Amino acid sequence: MTTKNKTKGSEKSTEGDAPHEENDETDEAANSRSNSQEARNNLNEKDEEHQELPAEEEDVKLYKSSRLKGYMTLLLASSLNYIAAIQSNKVILQNAVSSTRRQIRYAQAVGMGSGLVNLLAVLAHCDRITPLKSVWIKAFRPKSMFEFAFIVYLLLWWIIAAWVQTGVRGICGDGKGQFNLYFSTWACCATSVWILERWLVAYGLSSMKAFLASWPNRAPGWIAIFFLSLSVLLSVVDIFLNWDDASNDIDVEPNPIAALFEGIPESQWQWYLFLAAVTTPVAAGFVVVELFRENKTNEEQDSKKKWENILEGAILAIFVLAWIPTVIVVTTPGGLASGVGNTYFFTWAATAFIMETFVWWIHDWRKSIHAMLRKQEEEYRKIQEEVLTKALAEEQGTEKQSRTQITSENSSARSHSIMAGSY
Repeated sequence: MTTKNKTKGSEKSTEGDAPHEENDETDEAANSRSNSQEARNNLNEKDEEHQELPAEEEDVKLYKSSRLKGYMTLLLASSLNYIAAIQSNKVILQNAVSSTRRQIRYAQAVGMGSGLVNLLAVLAHCDRITPLKSVWIKAFRPKSMFEFAFIVYLLLWWIIAAWVQTGVRGICGDGKGQFNLYFSTWACCATSVWILERWLVAYGLSSMKAFLASWPNRAPGWIAIFFLSLSVLLSVVDIFLNWDDASNDIDVEPNPIAALFEGIPESQWQWYLFLAAVTTPVAAGFVVVELFRENKTNEEQDSKKKWENILEGAILAIFVLAWIPTVIVVTTPGGLASGVGNTYFFTWAATAFIMETFVWWIHDWRKSIHAMLRKQEEEYRKIQEEVLTKALAEEQGTEKQSRTQITSENSSARSHSIMAGSY
């Protein structure tokens, strides 16, 4: 009786403890859920606090910015441009043209304005102690739209300055001999482009080099040809329309502008304008075709057809045959691009990229021929292997048939011999 009671008591106790254990487990699960929810809330609060932190408390180090190098380079180039503008009227050599007061004022304003704003940008990036530190961080932090607008302003500033100052009527145009002012102007323009590229990379976009490399086939070469031939066309049109007025602005004898452009034959003007006017839309057409080709997803559709490659190679060959004699004629003494200026450099750059793109096409053409020969060779080997396999199978079949015939003849001979022995 006692043992039965004990066992009943123990069963009751276990039955009574089971709900307590289940309650403990539910309580632990509820506690864990509440703790996880509190942890999430704490994280969200921390994120919100981090977002609401003032800029000076964030770990943003402007002096490590990749754009700072560009601002410093642009500051130096702007200073050189300003100094060259001041000295542009102190001409000693006969092959240089003294600038006018109007030209000097504009060039000084361009160089000084760019130098001051870039000096401010450099000081803002290096500021670590003043109360304005948080303002600079907000303005020039990565992905800052204020900095993007600031860089676009600098780029437009120097594009307009390069167009005005390096034109034939500008302070450092063709035949003026103002080399320091000319090269420093284009250096500032190129540096502005580089700063914009650094901002785009910091924003998460691809660089210009990666963007051009992403285009299919020879599209990067055609893009360069389009912009350079367009620059050549604009430069030649500027000289053709304004060189007479530019020579009238000069009171020096002999007049270097008149000596540079007065004796150029009319046929040279017509041919060079025609060549640049034809090259620009043709290059734009190839760029547009490759742009739509890139949007296709099927790789077989992206590959060029045979007639497209032949047409592209023929056009490039014609351009090479046309631009090489042209650059030889127009950049030598007596040519319209013989002076150091936009037309001279753009002409050589356009010719170089046309030749490079044509060499690129020849390389791809030879590569396609090699791939076609390898494909034919593989097909020949495959057919040869199939023929050999078939011949080997036929040979094995004849051997097997002859063996079966021999064995049947042997068996029949044995049976005849056995029958003869029985008789």
